[in-house]
Amino acid sequence: MRSLRLAITQVYRSCGPVPALWIPNGTTTSFLSMFTAFIAGCIFYQQFVEMNAQTGFQERAAKQTRIDSQAASLATGRQLALMQKQLLQQQVMSESTGKQLSIMQKQLLQQRDTSEKQLRPYIFLQSMDLTQHIVPLTETPVTNSYINGGETPAFDVHTENTNQNIIDGTEPKFIFKTPTSSNVTIAPKGTYDVLLKIDPLTPVQVAQYNAGTRHVYMVGQITYSDVFHRTHHTRYCIVFDPSTGHGIACHHPGQDD
Repeated sequence: MRSLRLAITQVYRSCGPVPALWIPNGTTTSFLSMFTAFIAGCIFYQQFVEMNAQTGFQERAAKQTRIDSQAASLATGRQLALMQKQLLQQQVMSESTGKQLSIMQKQLLQQRDTSEKQLRPYIFLQSMDLTQHIVPLTETPVTNSYINGGETPAFDVHTENTNQNIIDGTEPKFIFKTPTSSNVTIAPKGTYDVLLKIDPLTPVQVAQYNAGTRHVYMVGQITYSDVFHRTHHTRYCIVFDPSTGHGIACHHPGQDD
């Protein structure tokens, strides 16, 4: 009887209250079997309800997990898109900054080049004249003056030149024999004088010179450096007038830098 009462208590917990049963002392075996089956059915039903409840909870949890995962994926996608946009903006800014720096560098180089050109010395030939008329078989002195037309000193000034007497129609060549001066400094607006000589001419050559069919040239090159330690060159070409002895610039003057 005790086990029967425990079974009834389990039924009450599983299936709820049941009608009061009168169990006589002489209960038959068939009645107990039926009652036991009833109890088992109630327990099975309660387990089914609990399993169904657990299954529903798991489905709701899985659904919520999918929703949360989708939301997280969307949020991550938006963050990645935002980061990509920011990276593109930074790349554009970097390219723009690089272009601006390139422009500024170019402008600075141009300003530096302009400043150096404004501050550098400029050495050129100021005058060149015969000191006397050319006579046969005699060297003829030539006065030669250079001037610094720049705003800064010219350093290590040296010159090379040569004289050539050429029949009319032939141009002189810039071929220098020996230096005529070396390593001098010319101040801004200052001058430097060098005494040169014309090689002796034969009587026939002098006659041709005086007649204008032969020309006497002096070609030369001035080399010097500036305060920026850059080397410059000035080339010149002079032809002498037989009547006055003055030097006149050739039709094909030299090159300057």
